[in-house]
Amino acid sequence: MTNTAVARRSARERVGATGGKLADPVRSAGMGVDQTMALRPVHSLRKRLAKLRRFPSIGYRDGAPLILDPRNWIDNRLLAGAPYENAQLAFVRGEIERRGLSQVVDIGANIGLYTVLLGREAAVTAVHAFEPVRRNYNQLLGNVFANRLDMKVTAHRFGLGDETHEVVIHVDPTSTGVSRLDLTTTARNLSVFTEQETIQVRRLDDVLSLDGETIFVKIDVEGMAEAVLRGMSRLLDRTAGLLQVEISEAEQGAVARLEGHGWRFVKRIEGDQYFTKE
Repeated sequence: MTNTAVARRSARERVGATGGKLADPVRSAGMGVDQTMALRPVHSLRKRLAKLRRFPSIGYRDGAPLILDPRNWIDNRLLAGAPYENAQLAFVRGEIERRGLSQVVDIGANIGLYTVLLGREAAVTAVHAFEPVRRNYNQLLGNVFANRLDMKVTAHRFGLGDETHEVVIHVDPTSTGVSRLDLTTTARNLSVFTEQETIQVRRLDDVLSLDGETIFVKIDVEGMAEAVLRGMSRLLDRTAGLLQVEISEAEQGAVARLEGHGWRFVKRIEGDQYFTKE
């Protein structure tokens, strides 16, 4: 990974998440960059206070209750009310409403932020969530239940790739959302990955068929995007809609693969690239 990519990733990981009982301050009050900067000391204090809690707590993002671990990176930011992927979620929600995207495929669902917030959208009739890490998966299920989305969300505890096999995934217990199979591509200190799990990996085309549907797909799999795309060729060929994928510097072949299936690049938000197909 290049120094530029490392810097970009580090900058993204420093961004927080909207949570607590306050609505997103930028979206709800129309605050600009200077006002958002002014809130940083408040968010920093809230994050430190949240870490003092011993047990999971209920936080809120856009009115959705979430079961959160105050000592986990993303959860802590949600509890502190700091911004996290605000622009991405705003764009996706707008496209879901405008295009009438009825199916959501959340690959690398983590604790279920996208699964829950998009599952609450009226246009969405079903969410298919994939999360292999046991701790994240259990928290995902709790958040689905807390939002009464049991009849809309189907959660799968395995990873996705281009073949069916068992592999070891490396977990940073203080930031479980960055769990990864390949440690050679991470910008993080390898010593933080102190836990490992053996997980199942399957091809998306073997477990899900959405032929003819208009869909939204989110892929956030820490360096494995190309393998995931190789395992979902049928879905890419037989569906239309919007795709959000985090693509590292080492995975630029993923763009050519998507274009080969008729998906066209439309924009980038931070580390996420967006592709559409009509």
